[in-house]
Amino acid sequence: MNKIGIIAEYNPFHNGHEYQISRAKELAGSEYVIVCMSGNFVQRGGPAIVDKNIRARMAIENGASIVIELPMPFSCQSAEDFAYASIMELKKMEVSHLSFGAETDNVNLLYDIANMQLDENSIYNIHVKKYLDDGLSYANACMNAVMDCYKNSDFADEINQVFKANNILGIEYIKACIKLDYEPEIIIVKRTGNDHNEINDRQGKYSSAMSIRRNILAGDLNIENKMPEAAFALLRGEYENNHMHIGLYFDYIKFLILQKTAEELNQIYGMEEGIENRIRQTILNAENMDDFFDRVISKRYNRAKISRLINNILLNIRKKDIVQIKNDTSSYVKILAMNSHGGEILSELRDKLIYISKFSDFKRNGIDAEKDLRFSLTARTTNIYNHLYLKDYKDNLEYKTPCQYIK
Repeated sequence: MNKIGIIAEYNPFHNGHEYQISRAKELAGSEYVIVCMSGNFVQRGGPAIVDKNIRARMAIENGASIVIELPMPFSCQSAEDFAYASIMELKKMEVSHLSFGAETDNVNLLYDIANMQLDENSIYNIHVKKYLDDGLSYANACMNAVMDCYKNSDFADEINQVFKANNILGIEYIKACIKLDYEPEIIIVKRTGNDHNEINDRQGKYSSAMSIRRNILAGDLNIENKMPEAAFALLRGEYENNHMHIGLYFDYIKFLILQKTAEELNQIYGMEEGIENRIRQTILNAENMDDFFDRVISKRYNRAKISRLINNILLNIRKKDIVQIKNDTSSYVKILAMNSHGGEILSELRDKLIYISKFSDFKRNGIDAEKDLRFSLTARTTNIYNHLYLKDYKDNLEYKTPCQYIK
């Protein structure tokens, strides 16, 4: 069985995502699509615009076969952590093809860069160190080093495209495959429409997720032409009853930062020595989250990195938690939603895989959920997410919500 793996956030699911699934199926000659999707908190830091169970349903209703959850806390970490954890989950599902969207479809170029970055003694890494010593940010040091390495190569004309966000993430996926000795066939679906972070809509059916989120947060749901019909109906139903309380989010963050000592902040994953003091000092005078970011970001700490740090403070994700989960040999995957094709996939993997589709599955498989750090982190963050969106849930949904089976 050919199985296509896709790593996604679907924040929210839009026409570009539908196109990627359809095109990947066409190129792989398969109807079986396994999506490894972020939970309620996403890679750039902060809560998803729509609940994970709704986003999973959006995916199934628009071409996916099964949606598994990227383990907390990796869904809201750096591109390297995000990619590695995602590939680990897809490897458990034995996907034969890995598909991702990118600004270039030159697989050989992305592989070449991935191998170069993994080689500690490569000219690339020597150049990165030099540029860092010269005072450049890490991102600019990497960009300059790649330019240096390819200026006289066959790839020279394409190299400027490498620094687009999806290409960078694609390289991380390939690096993770190399580290895990895993060789799925790579299917790149070249991006159509807006770049991932463009906020000005173009005319037409394809818009960036960031542009769509901006409209939603402004209370403008005039985006039905940017999303598949079924996905938009789910989103509209969600936002008729629930809205993220932005002011509440900032108040929580401020409270959590001020109640922690510098030593306690330094235990948070991603916190580097010295930045905790800058964060504590800045939050005192900031008027809102945007003002905080404007004050605290620097050449060394860009907005995305600070967003992830703040998110880790909110969720209390510590350095030791990441180490423990990375060393966890548990092979289970969490199923959020599936259809009949998803059922066929699970049947094929029945003797090779532990999967959790409802809370009772932990006990059935001999796992003590209350002692499982991955589950406890997920349960805690689900409570926080629901409170941020002012959802009226009396019980934690991680205990109550089973996998959705969608015909």
